[in-house]
Formats: sequence, structure tokens, C-alpha cells
Amino acid sequence: MKVIPITIVILLLVCSIQITNSLIPKGVKTLVRGQKLALPFRTSDVNKLVQYTMYEADMIKLAAYNQLKRIYQEKIQADKLKMFVPMMQAAIEVIKSHGANNSLLGIRSTYSEGKKYAEHCLKTITDLSTKATCYKWKALFIEASFFSNNIKANVIVKDSFARAYKEAMITLKNDPKLMYARTKVSCKIKLAVQGKNILSKSLVNLFLGSTSDHQEVNCVTELLKYEGSINKYESHGEEFYYLLGQALEKSGDKGKALEYFKKGRKFPIIDQKGRYISQQLQKSIENIYTC
Repeated sequence: MKVIPITIVILLLVCSIQITNSLIPKGVKTLVRGQKLALPFRTSDVNKLVQYTMYEADMIKLAAYNQLKRIYQEKIQADKLKMFVPMMQAAIEVIKSHGANNSLLGIRSTYSEGKKYAEHCLKTITDLSTKATCYKWKALFIEASFFSNNIKANVIVKDSFARAYKEAMITLKNDPKLMYARTKVSCKIKLAVQGKNILSKSLVNLFLGSTSDHQEVNCVTELLKYEGSINKYESHGEEFYYLLGQALEKSGDKGKALEYFKKGRKFPIIDQKGRYISQQLQKSIENIYTC
């Protein structure tokens, strides 16, 4: 039996790997390995990585989130808890990105991860006042997840925003982020289900609880309270102006609605979500001018 020298075996293996690697599409490799930040931008600065997820393009968001996950996984349990809020902030931005790009796989994956971060927080913390923070970010994450995809078709989000919101507000009364999220949720749902089918309303009841709250809210009045400080609550300020414009149009004030739609169009487009909202704003402006 002829023995093949070990050097030849190694060379054959290397060639085989290189050939196989070249045949795998780049998108598949990215899906398997996870997008990475380029070396000059690779950092262990958690706050900077969160900023990347909030204010950079989609692939940069994903790469920054993957870097955060690597940092999180290397932490001991106690230190993981310190990263809870940054991980939830990043997961919120990434799930919005997946929604804008129609990636159900991405939504499912990030939703599962966000739930795990929240569950770890709730199981680890015993102090009730601190535990409220877990519920707060769980509620904000559920809100972002629910609206990341078509409200009528969303079967991924099974958790109740209302339940997490209520638990958080026991301690965090008048928390501005939670109050804005509640207003946004109520108005989005009110505008989505007005005169629509029973299926939509049933889905709303599962998510929000009783429909009476969102039916009674005055969206124009409530949303206007946040206009001067919207950057504290939204990474996509144009979404706020689109929602407010819709509420004004529904109330019959098309002139004011047009003003707010145009304000929303002034925001820079940095990602697919911003591009989608900009398109919706443009359609709304055209509909007012041409109806």
C-alpha cells in the first residue's frame, strides 16, 4: 500500500477548503458566521456599539449587535446583568432593521434573544424597584418587535405589551419612555384598526388588553407633547412625524398633516427603515396634493 506524504494531504485539505469557501455565496457565509465590524471599528466600548445600532446603516447595526453579543457571552453572570439595558437597546434597533428588510428569520432570532435577556434579568434580580427596569425594557422591546412587521400578519410576538408595561409602571410611575411607548402603541393600533376586520382587533386585544384605552386616546394632543424632545424617545424621528401626520389627517386637518409629513421628509435616510418611512411620507404628501 502506497503511503501519501503528510504534506500532500495537508495541501489537498487546504485546496479543498479554499474551493468550497469560494463556492459558498457571501450572503450565506454572513448568515452562518455573523456580520463583523471591520478591524478599525471593532471595539469593546459597549456604548459606542449601541450608538452604531441606533444611527448607522443596517449591516453596521448587525455587525455592532454581533460584537455586543460576543462581549455579553464572555461575561460572568453578574456582569451580564450590567449589560442588560445596552443589549435591549441594541436588540430593539436590530429587530426594527429586520422588520424593514422583511427578514422574518431575523425577527424571530432577535425576538428570541431579547426575550432571553429579559428573562435573565427578571430571574436574577429580586429587588422590586430594580426589577421594574427589566419590565420596562421588556415592554419597549415587545413594542418594537410587534411593529417590526405587518400588524395583521404578526404571529411571532406572543407577549403582552400591556402586562410588562403595567408591571414596570408599579414602580416607574410617569417614566417618560414608557409613557411615550404607550401613546405610540395606542395611536398606531387606533389608526391601524379603525373600521378594520375583527381579526385585527382580536390581535390588538391580545397585545394591548382592552381596546377601550386606545379608542379613547386623543392621538394629536398626546403626540404633540413629545415633539420638542422626540430624539430622546426615537432613533427614527421621522416615524414620529409620520404617525402624527396620520393622526392629523384622520382628524380632518389635512393642512396640518401635510406640514408634519414634510417635516418627517427632512430627516436623513441612513437605513432601510428610514427609507421605508420616507416612502410612506412621500405617498401621504402626494395623496393630499392629488385627492
